[in-house]
Amino acid sequence: MTLHRALTGSLLLALLCGCVVVEERRMPATGDAWSAAEEEKSLSDEDKLLEAIDDDDENPKLWFLLGDLYESQGRYQDAVLAFQRMKELINTQHPDRKFTAGDYHLGRVFALMKDYQRAVAYLGNVLSSQPKDPGEASLNKHYRESHYLLAVIYYNTKQYDDALEHAKAFKETGGEELRGDSLIMSVRHAKENRTRDG
Repeated sequence: MTLHRALTGSLLLALLCGCVVVEERRMPATGDAWSAAEEEKSLSDEDKLLEAIDDDDENPKLWFLLGDLYESQGRYQDAVLAFQRMKELINTQHPDRKFTAGDYHLGRVFALMKDYQRAVAYLGNVLSSQPKDPGEASLNKHYRESHYLLAVIYYNTKQYDDALEHAKAFKETGGEELRGDSLIMSVRHAKENRTRDG
């Protein structure tokens, strides 16, 4: 995983938690030119992917890349369609194996859309195949990241016991100490405040 991707994922999850406030700032004079250049690059990337898909629409990796691009652009409905196609292709091409990528990416996009019911369903599908041994489970990042997303979702919906359970499972399956501890502290703090205020 690249540093950019890790930071982007962490920032998106922090936004989901409400831990980060985003303030839009434009660079003077060059801001519009910069935005136009970024948009042109994104369109170029999208065009290249769509062209590649036209040539090989049975390739799940191309559909993943398209979904990932759409997700990074905030085009969540388009990302859902691309990730659904990726999942369908993987399941068709490998019916005897259980893959977690499709369910994980769909769950993540639905979490970003705050469609928590569907997010929980897809992330639950990922965890249904998680090995009992935390060491073995740590070999697949989708397990730990599903726990993290579920912890955030349950935190946002004030289901603190479930949030705490998944935050701990995130750490047990190889999640980063800092992310796990921060989430656990946030959940405990919110739970204490609810008890004190309630």
